[in-house]
Amino acid sequence: MTVGQDARPLRILSINLFVRPPGIRTHASDFKDERIQYAIDHVLPEYDIVSFQELFAFASPRRARLIRAAQAQGFHYVYGSPEQTLFNLSIDGGLLTVSRLPIVATDHIRFPRGKYSDWLAAKGAIYTKIAVREGFHLHLFTTHTQASYEPVASLDDATARIRRQQFERLHRFVVKVMRDEKRGSDEPVVVQGDLNVDARVHDRKPENLKDARCSEEYLAMMATMRYGKAAKDAMLGLPFTSSSASTQATPIAPPRQPAAASSLPVRSASAVVEDCLPHTPPVAPSSTTNNLVSTDNNDRRDDPSHVVSNDRDGRSHASHPIVPYALPFRDLIYEQLGYHPITFGDVTVASDGQHTPRDMVLTHVDERGSCQRLDYILWVGGANETENGATATLSADAYPDEVGPDTPIPFKAPSPVVAAVDQSGPPTWRVRPVHASVVPILAESQVTDSYFTQVSDHYGVAVDLEIRPA
Repeated sequence: MTVGQDARPLRILSINLFVRPPGIRTHASDFKDERIQYAIDHVLPEYDIVSFQELFAFASPRRARLIRAAQAQGFHYVYGSPEQTLFNLSIDGGLLTVSRLPIVATDHIRFPRGKYSDWLAAKGAIYTKIAVREGFHLHLFTTHTQASYEPVASLDDATARIRRQQFERLHRFVVKVMRDEKRGSDEPVVVQGDLNVDARVHDRKPENLKDARCSEEYLAMMATMRYGKAAKDAMLGLPFTSSSASTQATPIAPPRQPAAASSLPVRSASAVVEDCLPHTPPVAPSSTTNNLVSTDNNDRRDDPSHVVSNDRDGRSHASHPIVPYALPFRDLIYEQLGYHPITFGDVTVASDGQHTPRDMVLTHVDERGSCQRLDYILWVGGANETENGATATLSADAYPDEVGPDTPIPFKAPSPVVAAVDQSGPPTWRVRPVHASVVPILAESQVTDSYFTQVSDHYGVAVDLEIRPA
């Protein structure tokens, strides 16, 4: 049976595997070899495309071992972070994508050096163009951004500022690749990985595990991924550069959940991320705009927030940032559930409501039970995602009372958003996400003689894609 069609969806997983180089560990050896084998035996067989973060090649055969095992299981197409040498004073970026479907083009970027221990890792993003049908592709980006090693108090936090810069570069990278690869209007784009932005709000004890509110950094991330550098000027009052950045959570109540402690308005989950849109919709480039060529002293050809316009006399001048390329990214996990699920530092809930850290082995002692959401699948659908040509969205308004990872996804079609795509040519295939979920990958029931209870300190995130003829 062809993947992605009928009863066989195309299954994609992203997971930070937490396989750091030798000598770096939280507990004993972190059971790196045992967890690699567990991933080979229990994770790879379930998916068609798997993207890993923190699977480092530096000074270790573990990445090569997993690649060999993946190829033996039918993952014949592999692309990962370029390996580094000691002369570079860095280790590789730890990214790897394995696919059962052909990878027909690849690319990568390296972010500027990060802060703290991230300074040593060549963090960045990798791109794989995957042929899901003849002449029809999935554009998959995998990334791992700067980590924070203590709670982020404001957008002025040093690590938060680095992440915003990385998201700006990632936005430019996506736009550049879409231009170079001549992405068709019907081809989807996915950015996934450990983005290290905690979307949850931590102002209540014990925490509401289904809290639909969004942290300020999450909204900043979504705006930057959608609008790049121009988001700094276009956001709805978020203080990107001000030292007086607010630490207040966005006042949005969860859908289908009573706001007993406040008078906050109830809104759909899909509307929450719209709070990061600018006051005015993105402006499509006019025919007199040269989008990718700048004549000033700074080379900004890959900066989609800076364009050069021609006036009536034919003279070039730099315009204000008008967002010539909008990438209408959607957070599929949030749309699926209607709240931000925990992907790092999970807890178990006792009968009296008290929370206990779930993982006591791999997670650092200071982050156990921290209830963070750090892992994402961001999606830009094709113009032909739904039958009427609009972009499908996961509607929280239509959710049943009980929602969870196994709840079928309802859809509704809003107005389409301007996207950085090649609109030429008729659409050929219709691709839509039919299920998005957090994948804990707990090892307690399968591995009774090992000390680790989950395959990583992070949970995975997954999406199933349905692919049908247009």
